[in-house]
Amino acid sequence: MRRLGGLVLLVAVAACGDTMGEAAPGGNAGHGGNAGYGGSGGHAGDPCATVDCGPHGTCNDGTCSCDEGWAGAHCGDCAPHDLAHEGSCVPGCALHGCDAHEICDEATGLPACSCAPGFADHGEGCTWVGLVHDGEFTDPAAWHVAGGATVDPAGGREGHAGEARVAGADLCGAWSIGQPFTLPPIDASGPLLLRYASRTTLQTVDGPVPASATARITVGEETLLGPWPHCGWTEHAVCLGESAHAAGGLTFASGRPGGNCSDETLQIDSVSIEPAPHLCPGPGTVRDGSFDDPGAWLPTGPAAVAGGTASLMPGCDGFASVEGSLSAPVAPASLELTFTGSAGALLGVELDGFAAGTVRGTGSAATARICLPAWAAGHVVSLDLQLADRADCTAPQTFSIESAAVIPDATCARRSLETFEDEAGWLLVAERGGSLARTTDPQRVRTGSEALAFDASAGCGTGVARATATIPTMHGGAGPALRYWYRTDGAVALGGPGRLPWEAGVWAEQVTCLDAHHAGELVDVAISFHTTAGHCDALASPAQASLDDVEVTLDPRCDGTPDIGEQGQPGTGGGGTSQLICMDPQRPPL
Repeated sequence: MRRLGGLVLLVAVAACGDTMGEAAPGGNAGHGGNAGYGGSGGHAGDPCATVDCGPHGTCNDGTCSCDEGWAGAHCGDCAPHDLAHEGSCVPGCALHGCDAHEICDEATGLPACSCAPGFADHGEGCTWVGLVHDGEFTDPAAWHVAGGATVDPAGGREGHAGEARVAGADLCGAWSIGQPFTLPPIDASGPLLLRYASRTTLQTVDGPVPASATARITVGEETLLGPWPHCGWTEHAVCLGESAHAAGGLTFASGRPGGNCSDETLQIDSVSIEPAPHLCPGPGTVRDGSFDDPGAWLPTGPAAVAGGTASLMPGCDGFASVEGSLSAPVAPASLELTFTGSAGALLGVELDGFAAGTVRGTGSAATARICLPAWAAGHVVSLDLQLADRADCTAPQTFSIESAAVIPDATCARRSLETFEDEAGWLLVAERGGSLARTTDPQRVRTGSEALAFDASAGCGTGVARATATIPTMHGGAGPALRYWYRTDGAVALGGPGRLPWEAGVWAEQVTCLDAHHAGELVDVAISFHTTAGHCDALASPAQASLDDVEVTLDPRCDGTPDIGEQGQPGTGGGGTSQLICMDPQRPPL
């Protein structure tokens, strides 16, 4: 541990000494004068009449109660671990910085710097030595196992000594494999990367989701989706977010109960955590948000990243996207995009494959913000920017994105699923003469001041509105449900092959019951629109439909049994045809 120098001088010249016996503003000197800052006015019998608490305390029944950071009988001294600085008492560590990869400790009364967890000083400053002990699973005593999980020092894959393993019915139980440690503060370590390898010996994927697909990895206070089923050994690399930098260590554990586990064995090997400042974004940043490094982005289709711009040019009936990553802070924040897009073009934004929002091109330079959802807070997530409104051959559309940044945004603390203002939170796709947009037309709004409007000028116009929500836990006999209201003029149908019932011009409610076993997990909601003309010719008058009051909530008409299958296919339950396109358990690793 390295103590900081120069602190004795600071204490010697401290300006917050005891002021007892000195003249206080508004009172005479000494105890016998009028009350100063902490006095009560000198009334007979008042225990505070002769007590001076100075400018940093208040007298209560003859005793001084000191302001934060101050101490002493008359609140004239700095509190333990604080130091005098320009007439104030401040935490000692706030005055003195530490070197790279060090943390400050005030436990002894004076600030001292030492290497952060995971780092050690061998004579050349603090360097990384690791957090995970026995990542190759050669020492069973280094790991805490439960629920049938085991550590086999001799059972590793080729070239590796040991492995952790959980098999058969134990996979469907409450198993865990873990190790306690404290992660360093992120400002001391920089972004960290979790590496591990896994394999499953699953024999069949028929029926329920494999148990390994619901496993969880917890690092510090961050929970990630665990190993996906792979028949061979697969190496994983996952960037850790801000919430991982806490006490708690590392744990591989079972997720939700159930699943297909009778024929499956899950093996885990080669676990490590390492700094990765060039691969993982820091909290509250987009990796290469200035688009200067093509290696930080993955283009799909006619898209490119070069010279400080991400260009999407899908052409006729095409698709283009660029995928990168961002680290969402724990505090509310938004994604800010600076761009130039064709008028009416829709840029879709996905986070870890879940709908996050839509940005609409105006034909000129513009800036827009999309709130980062609460489920992403403290996590590193993939960022996919896609030209969602695919162009026709008469009007090819483009989008040029100049910057992407994470901005602190208190307005994002609460955001309901049904908010259509600036299409916030909804990813919109419209094709073949269809369009989707927010509307404030009172003739198309059921409640409140806004709704989502679908309009089609051609007989084959289509549109899809996507959003992400968290499935609530059953309570009082009410189960989780997707609930919304829709209205159509009869020329537009909603839903998939099993179209929703409708009566032209009348608002209808749709309730789709969700699986209560997925409580706390994310659901990607997709509501589709398509015309019923049966041709692609221009329509004499636009076909219209409206969507309003969308929510994932609890409904007494649902008992926890889903109306959809595990892959989001329409079910046969009493809630009607489903509009859910997937039911992923949380988020896949990067």
